[in-house]
Parts: sequence; C-alpha cells; structure tokens
Amino acid sequence: MSKQVPIIPQHQTIDSAGADLICNVETSELWIEPGETVVIPTGSYVPNNIPKNIFLGLYIRSSIAFKKTVFLSNSVGVIDRDYEDEIKVLFTNYGDDVVTIKQGERIAQLVAQPYYNCFPVKSNRRTGGFGSSDAD
Repeated sequence: MSKQVPIIPQHQTIDSAGADLICNVETSELWIEPGETVVIPTGSYVPNNIPKNIFLGLYIRSSIAFKKTVFLSNSVGVIDRDYEDEIKVLFTNYGDDVVTIKQGERIAQLVAQPYYNCFPVKSNRRTGGFGSSDAD
C-alpha cells in the first residue's frame, strides 16, 4: 500500500509543544452519535526523521474537549517511532447530542516526547499497524 501525500501537522506558534492534526475525511463533515466511538483519519504519518528514543504523544485539543462532548477514547495515544500507517484519532461522544466534526478541523495534537527502553524487547520489527502489538 502506498502512502498518500501526507498532511504535515502544524505548530500554531513558535512555543507550541503540540502540532495540530486535522480531520481528513472524504466528506465535508462527519457526525458522532451519542455513545458512539469513531476512528477519524488525519492524513498524517510519523515523520521519517524522528530521532531515536522519541515517541509521539497524541492528545485532544482542549478547545475540542471544551466545546464538544467528545474525548479521546484511550485518553492519550502513544504513537511509536516505527508506526508506518496513517495516524488516526479515536473519539467517543459522551454527550446527549450528535457532534459534528468538519473536514480540516483541528482535532488533536502530537507532542514529541523522549522515552527510555527499560524492559525486555519482544521483537525487533513492527509487523503491522494500528493495534498490531495486540495481534498475538
């Protein structure tokens, strides 16, 4: 599978820790029903030049959490340096009303964070994408 031209996450100011991800759906908007969980494509990928011992923390934008009743389904996402598929965001609507997310709307942010391997490594290569480490 070939990658599409990636959408590069953008820092909004020079001192922003997070770079914004956008909703990259094929329609003008998507709807999230009350109690529903959806996977939203972003069109973004892990950069090829990410340094060793860095992962990307995926966080909700505070304005989305404040203005809408959606939250990241897994609270915080951990995107490994060797993840090759499109970065996607899982949102759950905890409110009583349908929530609309527009194409191009900034929905989440990535923060580059250091880590240290301090546990045994099961394998040296990633063999899949989204949720692949659970595929035993």
